[in-house]
Amino acid sequence: MIERRLLPEALLANLKRPEKVLNHKKVSAVEHFDSKVVVHCGDGTKYECDILVGADGIRSRVRAEMSRLAGVKNEAEDEIKAEYMW
Repeated sequence: MIERRLLPEALLANLKRPEKVLNHKKVSAVEHFDSKVVVHCGDGTKYECDILVGADGIRSRVRAEMSRLAGVKNEAEDEIKAEYMW
């Protein structure tokens, strides 16, 4: 767990290319594939990425999309698993 306000700083401090981090984008949909994530934004842009981090609160669009992709119907009782490889 990390405080939400500390997350951007922690992520940026450890990235090789911090200019690739996009803030203040409105997510409209997320597609998950075996090797990538495609993020569709409200302004019509879309991005392919390795990781998507949503730090916009409990009622965030990213959280809703993660629940949808996980097949969770009731967001109040959802359990979303995260997978990662080293």
